[in-house]
Amino acid sequence: MFNSAPRRGKSRFVYVFAGLIAGCFLLSLFLFLFMENNLEPRVMLFPGVNLSKQTGEIRYVPRQATMEERIEKYIQELILGPSRMDLSRLFPEHTKLQSVILRDSTLYVDFSEDLLFQGRDDPLTFDETIELFRRSLIINFRWIKKMYITINGHLPDNWNETEGNKKKKSR
Repeated sequence: MFNSAPRRGKSRFVYVFAGLIAGCFLLSLFLFLFMENNLEPRVMLFPGVNLSKQTGEIRYVPRQATMEERIEKYIQELILGPSRMDLSRLFPEHTKLQSVILRDSTLYVDFSEDLLFQGRDDPLTFDETIELFRRSLIINFRWIKKMYITINGHLPDNWNETEGNKKKKSR
């Protein structure tokens, strides 16, 4: 009436299934440990909701082939804004990065004119935005000695950014 003989097919299935799971785990572990990680950590500074403090957010940015491309990717991530809800965006809403040129230790960054138009929700003034942007870049790329920031290829009328220091033009 009752068959007391063990079923070989069912136990074989369990062993094959357990072996497949173990194999997938070992393959995943091998790939995790020995494959090159394509992300690099970068610190991004954003203004806090209360304007009294600026906070760094660590974001893992895909590694790029050249240093110029790494800086460009970093700036694009800054333009996207923070992922944390208690931080505000650094740049006005429709700001676009137009070009990044790196020559030796001199960086040229060109933005669209949208950078000039601060909205009601933008917590920083234009000068504060540029200063925080400059500090963010220097934290991540310490070897940059000079930085020129332009808007549509032109320096704004009342300031010139060189060697990391903001200097007023003399009239």
